[in-house]
Amino acid sequence: MFGISFAEILIVVVIAFLVVGPKKMGDVLFQAGKFWQKFQNEWGDLNISNQLNKITKIDLDEKDEKDEKLLKDKKLLKDENSE
Repeated sequence: MFGISFAEILIVVVIAFLVVGPKKMGDVLFQAGKFWQKFQNEWGDLNISNQLNKITKIDLDEKDEKDEKLLKDKKLLKDENSE
């Protein structure tokens, strides 16, 4: 997943079990789960926000191109009418 093997994760869990103890392990895992859920929600919101920004930027760029084309067309019409 993050370059961590299963054995390394197992070692961390065993050390955490020894440090925290069996009585509080459930609470610690519950809090870790809540943290992970918050992290995933925020990361998802960030990704959605970035995607919306990209889409909006593309839309604005296309709009700018259309506006520039309209201005050029208007200038050409003015030039043709003045001749």
